[in-house]
Amino acid sequence: MDLYINNLAAGTEEIQLKELFEPFGEISGIKMNRASFTKMNKGNAVLSMRNSAEAREAITALNGKSFNGKKITVNIALPRL
Repeated sequence: MDLYINNLAAGTEEIQLKELFEPFGEISGIKMNRASFTKMNKGNAVLSMRNSAEAREAITALNGKSFNGKKITVNIALPRL
């Protein structure tokens, strides 16, 4: 299941997201949205978890929590059109 994470601090890296979500289950991938020129995080990412029950547990636990000084939102990612 893919999770959409929004309102990330600009300096957030993939390893930090991995460490935050790993206690809830196995992560199969992380895709951060980065600015093309600066390569800085644009404040959102899509994180894939293998088990949907674990992904829902992560949403419940982490949505609205403070991470790197910002209150993040975590939801089920909508399919891309």
